[in-house]
Amino acid sequence: GRTDPVPAYKHAHIRIGMKTPCEKANLYPEPRKELDYRFSETPKVFFEDGMEIMNTGLMFSLKVTGSKEAPLRGDVILLIGRRYSFTDETTIRLRLHVWLTAVRRAVVGGPSIEP
Repeated sequence: GRTDPVPAYKHAHIRIGMKTPCEKANLYPEPRKELDYRFSETPKVFFEDGMEIMNTGLMFSLKVTGSKEAPLRGDVILLIGRRYSFTDETTIRLRLHVWLTAVRRAVVGGPSIEP
């Protein structure tokens, strides 16, 4: 039968830098058919409890443990979200939504809260 190599994953800290303002930052984004969510949370997580920030790669930088910071290339879609369970405290979810709204305001450079 078919055998595919299994990736060896290691835990590492990542830091994403972003220049602002950014024109495209949406709360609760619709799932995108062109994205592969295999190694990510499901699209539902971002739609219910997340946001997306889109811009050219030159506006973003990425640093992973053990490597130096590097600018990204091409068009970048950054998805931020969190999955919840029924046992989580309800205020945690509310605090996330307040935080996402504040991040969006900071990213676009204005007080608008419309998705």
